[in-house]
Amino acid sequence: MSLLVLILKLIINDCLDSGTQLPFIKWAQEHGFGVIVANPNLNRAKGERVFIRGSSSPEEHMETLWTDFVARSKAKDIAIVAHSYGGVSTLELAENHLDDFEKRVRAVALTDSVHKFSHQRSTDRLINFYQQRAKNWASAGPQDPLDSPLDSKMDFCPTVSAGTDRHDYTSYSSMKSIFKFIEEQFTESKKKMDIESKSSSVDPVPKADKDKANENVKKSTDSNANAAKSESSSGETTEAASNTQEMLSQEDTEPMSQDTNSQANDVDMDSQGPKSPKSEL
Repeated sequence: MSLLVLILKLIINDCLDSGTQLPFIKWAQEHGFGVIVANPNLNRAKGERVFIRGSSSPEEHMETLWTDFVARSKAKDIAIVAHSYGGVSTLELAENHLDDFEKRVRAVALTDSVHKFSHQRSTDRLINFYQQRAKNWASAGPQDPLDSPLDSKMDFCPTVSAGTDRHDYTSYSSMKSIFKFIEEQFTESKKKMDIESKSSSVDPVPKADKDKANENVKKSTDSNANAAKSESSSGETTEAASNTQEMLSQEDTEPMSQDTNSQANDVDMDSQGPKSPKSEL
């Protein structure tokens, strides 16, 4: 879901198109945006001196709008169009919700904004955000046609000509350029997200390296298995040799015992001699 937040001062000029936000609303709806129209200049109840709760100033109005509606919405892509003092409110809002701005706000289109980084709170992150995602269409003379770059020494935000020297006419005069800017910013953001998504889903280890690693593991496993088999065979050979040696020792011992007994018997027979028939008589 996309959202276009319009922070414009309602003015009466030569026609409804140039004096209202209707052309912006129509374009946004045709391109699938949800739309919120802010009214930061309404700060008191009609005919009373009492401030409106949550809208006692343009800055408070925008803070309430953001926290109560935008922040709670499901919008993932947001564009902001702000005119004149609306640029001051937007800069403060961005400072207070910079994490959310970096995540969801794709484009900030300013028309003759009077914001000043030197007067408002600013950080390097905030300046970088404006340099990457914001542009200011400022009033300029006829020598500077629409979208001509303007030198703005007091501002970090890219600034171009609105194609008019009338402050109240800058939004209408630069409207088509603003639409083109928003579309380009959204397209660029989508490309970056697609690249990041593909990068996170790609295996960081190339297939060739994986195959080589698996081959090394297999070789190591086979080598260990062969070593274990060799050790086992060596153990069996040693045991067999030991058994053979033991059997040979037993064989050598047993014949020697038999020969000794035989020799002893022979000696006994010789000493006694054969019995003579005469001695029997």
